Amino acid sequence: MALSRALAMGLGFDSTSEGVFHPAVFAANSVPYSRRPPIDLLMKLVSESRRRATSYGTAGSFQFDLEPLPELLRQGTVERAHVAAEESTGERQEFAVCEVIDDSIREGIAAAFRLVRSYWPEIEREIRVTTTCLNIFVGSRVLGFADFKTHGLIFLRRDELDDPAVCAEGIIHEASHVRFNGLLASTPCLEADDGQLYTTPLREDPRPAFGLLHQLFVVARLGAWNRRIDSAEARCKAEWAAVKLDDARATVLGLP
Repeated sequence: MALSRALAMGLGFDSTSEGVFHPAVFAANSVPYSRRPPIDLLMKLVSESRRRATSYGTAGSFQFDLEPLPELLRQGTVERAHVAAEESTGERQEFAVCEVIDDSIREGIAAAFRLVRSYWPEIEREIRVTTTCLNIFVGSRVLGFADFKTHGLIFLRRDELDDPAVCAEGIIHEASHVRFNGLLASTPCLEADDGQLYTTPLREDPRPAFGLLHQLFVVARLGAWNRRIDSAEARCKAEWAAVKLDDARATVLGLP
């Protein structure tokens, strides 16, 4: 509700309805005023997006809208993903958002939905609330990502959909970033630390405290997910998560 009010104020209209709380609205709030879509067009886009998401949920999957946001609204998030990938790998990583959503994409996400609902129904219900849209992209080394400026939208790599377990873990991973951004927006967690950088469990390059906390939240949830799965691979992943959390605990306790 607080984020919805902030969005409405930023866009210059009086509304605290659930309809405001959508990745397209967050994105529009970050677009320069001269290029921003008119409010009526934006609300039409949101309405159509929610209709598609509801239809997909009724069909027995996550209530995601799979159709990509318009280029204007997603370009900032995609560009930040390029920058993050370059910082992590040392070179520019190219990828393209899938404009056409075929049956194989829908079936891959639906299979992941069934897996999550079977093993962890509580997080499946949370994802239905926090995550509105899912976009698919094709790329080489770029992994899934999420961004606060398109809050409620997650991106997954196309080849992750070929394995329901991999897809389910990817959705939980990225949706956890969305959930944690919501928590950070309403709960003071950090004080200023003059831009210090810290060793983190998921990336070789040092990250700010904000990035460290995000990674730890996600690693904790991936550990919780894999402890629910009865397989040798899942047990190894759960053990990996436990080790990473232990390694980072001293760093976290030292954060301001």
